[in-house]
Amino acid sequence: MGDYPSMKSVVEATRVRPGASPHPDDLPTHGEFLFPGKTHARDCLESDAIAINELQDTLYGEGKRALLVVLQGMDTAGKSGVI
Repeated sequence: MGDYPSMKSVVEATRVRPGASPHPDDLPTHGEFLFPGKTHARDCLESDAIAINELQDTLYGEGKRALLVVLQGMDTAGKSGVI
């Protein structure tokens, strides 16, 4: 597996500047700006899922904090897959 994209590159690729009115057609959706191919993206996703699972176990076991995640998206945006 190659390197992960940097947080800076993710932010720059997904940021919408204040006052901007972007049209969905103007935003990249293919992900090639962050991952060189589907295999690399899938490897990073699997690694991230493991890390998130470990963090979730820690948060649950600690019993002191809670986390609320709100997902917003139109139909077929992938919300169920995130859950």
